[in-house]
Amino acid sequence: MKTTTSSQTIDVLRTVFARNGLPSQIVSDNGPQFTSEEFAKITRGNGIKHITSAPCHPSTNGLAERFVQSFKMSLKSSKKKSGSVVKKLSNFLMAYRNAPQCTTNESPAKLFMGGNLPSRLDLMKPDVRRKVEQKQCEVRERRKSVLRKFEPGDSVAVRDYRKNHCQWTSGTVTAQTGPVSYSVEVTPGVTWRRHADQLRSSNVPIQENLHIQPSNAAVSQQPVKPNIAKQNSTASNTEPHLLHPSNDYSAVPSTQAAPEPRYPSRVRKPPKHLDDYV
Repeated sequence: MKTTTSSQTIDVLRTVFARNGLPSQIVSDNGPQFTSEEFAKITRGNGIKHITSAPCHPSTNGLAERFVQSFKMSLKSSKKKSGSVVKKLSNFLMAYRNAPQCTTNESPAKLFMGGNLPSRLDLMKPDVRRKVEQKQCEVRERRKSVLRKFEPGDSVAVRDYRKNHCQWTSGTVTAQTGPVSYSVEVTPGVTWRRHADQLRSSNVPIQENLHIQPSNAAVSQQPVKPNIAKQNSTASNTEPHLLHPSNDYSAVPSTQAAPEPRYPSRVRKPPKHLDDYV
């Protein structure tokens, strides 16, 4: 700390309390920042027991003094090493917090956080989680299903979410922004970012029920079915017994096909014994 006044010391302790919680007691020396009325008010208000060491007897707070000694020895031994003071301090704190203490036979990190801090030494130990992730990647690579993949310049149909219901619009793939995400240019200057599941190749028909109304051009391209209801002029000579008497084909709409007669119509001639009949 650049300044060690009571207010500055209390602000630093508040950050420690917010991160680690309120302690049951604090042991400090007899500095003026610890013996002031402002500091005593904070400790009483939070239920913290404040213990001060005897004057000129630093061994009263032996844990803090021992830590200061270990810290000074570490910085002195790393003087010839490259790096800033912050880097050397971080390396020392990580090694100190992972080292077992002779009193408890446990590391400070394990007592405080329930486990040691991950370090480079853990990479040499067998890791079940890393092994499971590796197996999952191998199974994913052996799958028979092929991921949908596009190349820059491909013409695709892209999802359009600008209206109430999802529609499709045409676009061109400009770049691949991720493993399964692409940038698609729908109009000049307008680019959308879409997942591979939101894209379809222009050669693949879209068979999803998206309630899309067909355009006039699409309707005009549909083949027109011939009107089978129109019969030849010879159909009028068909005998009544060939058609059902209840069928009125003049009332059949143009969209329904009228049945064609099974046999061609024929003209009956009168018998020969009536040739001379007047």
